[in-house]
Amino acid sequence: MAISDRDTLLLYSRSAGLCNYCKKDVLNPVYNDMSNLGERAHIYGKNEGSARYVPEMANNDTYSNLILLCREHHKLIDDHPEKYPVNLLYKIKNDHEMRVSKNPLIKCEADTTIVLGIFTHFPMMYLKKVVSEFEPERITSDILILIEIENVLKDAHSLDYPFKSTNLYELTNNMFFFARKIITLISDNALDFYEYMSGEKLCYQCSSNNPILYSETNHLINKLNKAFDYWYIYCKQTYGV
Repeated sequence: MAISDRDTLLLYSRSAGLCNYCKKDVLNPVYNDMSNLGERAHIYGKNEGSARYVPEMANNDTYSNLILLCREHHKLIDDHPEKYPVNLLYKIKNDHEMRVSKNPLIKCEADTTIVLGIFTHFPMMYLKKVVSEFEPERITSDILILIEIENVLKDAHSLDYPFKSTNLYELTNNMFFFARKIITLISDNALDFYEYMSGEKLCYQCSSNNPILYSETNHLINKLNKAFDYWYIYCKQTYGV
């Protein structure tokens, strides 16, 4: 079992992107790029022989068994498990997240934290490229990643999503809207879409024998491409991702 994107985004969001121990920002811009210095530390050890390991909690990669730490304090805490038992780590985590939830200044920065989390844990540059290459003859299953991002936002960030920034919310929602429209179009017209494998990737091809559907598919692809591009550029310029 690996740590899911949902649990990672939840951890970063509720921690406001700060090490729960020293309160250092773990997402730092370096040379016009973003460097993630945070580590998703296990409270109960994951594997036998690791700090604070107990068999009944082995391989627990869920949010409830994770604490966001900088590299320095992750090593410190795991090197000295006798000084940092499970109950102390839960107290450190709960106290930090409680302070974050009650701090109005930090809450105003929730949009920034979530956007940074999305760009850190989803292949946004790759998605930008593949979305720009969509055409009726080839829509890759990568489009489902956009729906996964939307589900993570709604599920893991129900307190902070929709975004507080109207511009960010409208651009994000517009992108998701056209992705959903294309997926619905494929589902509702399965007989006119052909599935095929390109390498190891599932692709969908709209039948050119249905000119109305072909035209509608092309129209929605262009809309999604523009919506994704506007959203991507806005996030880059506004949040420095």
